Amino acid sequence: MNEQNLKWKKIIAIGIGILLLLTATFFGKNQLFGDKNKDKDNGNKVVDTKPEPDTGTKPDPDTKPEPNTSIDPAYVLASAKKPELVQMPDIEKFSDDSGVLDFEKYDAAYREWEESQKQLQVQSDDYFKGYQEFLREINPKLLKDQLENNRVYSPLNIYLALSMLAETTAGNSRAEILNLLKTDTIENVRKNSQDLWKESYQNDGTYTSLLANSIWLREGEQYKQDTLDILAKDYYASTFKGVMGDTKYDNQLHNWINENTNNLLKDEAGELKFSEDTIMGIVSTIYFNSAWKGEFLDSEEGTFYAPKEEIKTTFMKEKDDGILYWGENFKAVKKLLNVDGSMWIIVPDEGVSTSDVVANEELYDMVDNYDYKNQKDMKVTLVMPKFDTTTDLDLIEVMKEMGVNDIFNSDDADFSNISDRNNLEISEIKHAARVKVDEKGLEAAAFTAMMMKATSAPPQDMEEIEIRADKPFLFVIANNEGRALFSGVINTLND
Repeated sequence: MNEQNLKWKKIIAIGIGILLLLTATFFGKNQLFGDKNKDKDNGNKVVDTKPEPDTGTKPDPDTKPEPNTSIDPAYVLASAKKPELVQMPDIEKFSDDSGVLDFEKYDAAYREWEESQKQLQVQSDDYFKGYQEFLREINPKLLKDQLENNRVYSPLNIYLALSMLAETTAGNSRAEILNLLKTDTIENVRKNSQDLWKESYQNDGTYTSLLANSIWLREGEQYKQDTLDILAKDYYASTFKGVMGDTKYDNQLHNWINENTNNLLKDEAGELKFSEDTIMGIVSTIYFNSAWKGEFLDSEEGTFYAPKEEIKTTFMKEKDDGILYWGENFKAVKKLLNVDGSMWIIVPDEGVSTSDVVANEELYDMVDNYDYKNQKDMKVTLVMPKFDTTTDLDLIEVMKEMGVNDIFNSDDADFSNISDRNNLEISEIKHAARVKVDEKGLEAAAFTAMMMKATSAPPQDMEEIEIRADKPFLFVIANNEGRALFSGVINTLND
């Protein structure tokens, strides 16, 4: 990142915070220990969560419950130590009533903020290749063949959620997940997750891009302390404990999710429950909210040509200097967000489906590379609809198609890095996401629930082009480094 960009904002993995919430829940099959793992002593200390005062995981004395009002502190074992961000100074607060700026104080505050942003810079982009390979594999799996309904998801949060899950596994179970994450060591997974976190976390007053992770433990159960420590340190995971199957504990989970996704997915979060057999939950969220760099000031009435109907609607419209991007079967423009990041609007050529575009490698080359070959400065008129769309997915079959199989069968699954149980398996993976787009900007959230149980250039004259998203189109939310945070397809406005 150059110094000029840093002055306006640290490169952050923005994207519409559609976050994604991962909850991995472990269940027991009436069996606590078994032969499968009896020789797999990895030296991991064991912590149990018996309710007696002198047992169980003890909170770090330096940590305090997260500053929320709906999480009962009685359930909190330890809160994550997230990066502390210096707030970007508000110039009005450094000016007197007559509008005269105290430049010396403002400059000092600005330099402090600027230095804090430098601390979040990623020093190496080694993780970039693996993450982009992951995107190229999962995007077609989730968006291809969506010819009638809308779909949205967060590749970033799925990647981070799988990274946390990998920490709990061993043997071939871990190898399959690492292969999906396009790396070969758990150490690389931790480093990649740290770098993605640094690029994606921002709450300094300029815009909001928040990630949150948590571990939900069963009272009276034993866990490997070393793994819990890694999840806390490298993934900023808070730890909670309670009685599984108790609606009060379920409510704590719902409250935590809703607070970390700004209540965008209350209905979907409300469907998550810990059964009496649940052993552990891993929950990860991401939330994003940003204004456009320039709001849509114009509008026009028109028709959106959905696959099975024509929908009368009011389109947002703007005309400005921009860049046209194109591939063999699509055209695209990039709508900038207020500080960092952008939203790609990708419109298939006539007679081409969104599925055809999703399968086109040029799409990923375009999002990945600043120097993508097919681009041209033009006077761009962008016409697109407002939308508010929610997706609810079951990801088990997708994971199997992508080579992750062992964790779904207790005979093969190896979760020995978190538990001595030998009969655990994932029985359910739910992913819900929501994206809201209007004249002013973006807001989004998402979650994934894994249930585990046993068993610019100088001004010049430019050609003009109009990009009309009045038929099914794709979108990608990316940061300034080209990392795709969210991806989706809009087929209808009646969602």
